[in-house]
Amino acid sequence: MLFLDEPSAGLDPQTRLLLWEIVRDYNRLGKTIVLTTHYMDEATRCATAWRSSITAAIIAQGTPAELKAAIPGGYLLRLRFDRVSEELLAELKTLPG
Repeated sequence: MLFLDEPSAGLDPQTRLLLWEIVRDYNRLGKTIVLTTHYMDEATRCATAWRSSITAAIIAQGTPAELKAAIPGGYLLRLRFDRVSEELLAELKTLPG
């Protein structure tokens, strides 16, 4: 079992690529890897068959895609109208979010 805590923090790009190549090789040998990272791109790339957790006391668990989908994000659109018809209001209420 391999425990890694922010292993790529502060690494130059070339060394970072080498590190992840070594980690992938270790995983191909069937070894378990416990990884702590703030970089979602790293978690996404590394978690082809891995599971991810957001932990302190496990508050969320799933694949990186599931975790990202569970976190609110996207765009905020603010509109201001002088007058709003009931039809427009009804349509706006059908929008997600």
